[in-house]
Amino acid sequence: KITPAEMTKLDAYHRIKGEKKLSKFLVFTGVFFTIAFLGIILYHYANKMYRIGKLDILFIGVTALLQIIIVRVGIFVAAAVTEAFPTLPADVFIYTIPFSAGAMLVSLLLNRNLAFLLSIFLSIIITFLFDGKISLFIFSFLGSVVAAYRIVDCRERAAFFKVGLLLGAVNVAAIL
Repeated sequence: KITPAEMTKLDAYHRIKGEKKLSKFLVFTGVFFTIAFLGIILYHYANKMYRIGKLDILFIGVTALLQIIIVRVGIFVAAAVTEAFPTLPADVFIYTIPFSAGAMLVSLLLNRNLAFLLSIFLSIIITFLFDGKISLFIFSFLGSVVAAYRIVDCRERAAFFKVGLLLGAVNVAAIL
């Protein structure tokens, strides 16, 4: 038999559970509109300044989507490795995710200014993925900008390795 005191506890539990669902929905909606608004602003700026075509926009969009998927998979793998090796902190594995891959690809195939805009966009999204850690925004943004601006002149395989070493040095400096 359920007493009135137990019934009020159950009502409070269900009310809190419903508020959490509403809160998650509102957070998702806010993040979605923030990302959409930022994407629209960057699209209009890039279209006005660089006259990019529809195929270029499609390439940048697919690159951004793949970069987000890579980061999500990296977060999953970092959590799994942390569970397997509990003596190592999770932050160690987070910094092995290739945050600058999308910007490097856009810089190499399109131009470095579009890669800079993509770096801004992806760094903000990565900050959302890591629950607002500003240190990862700085890490992602600095690495992406350095990689995008240095990779554009690469015509030989050795130059890619030099850019990778420079990117590693910049990332270590950003971590410290």
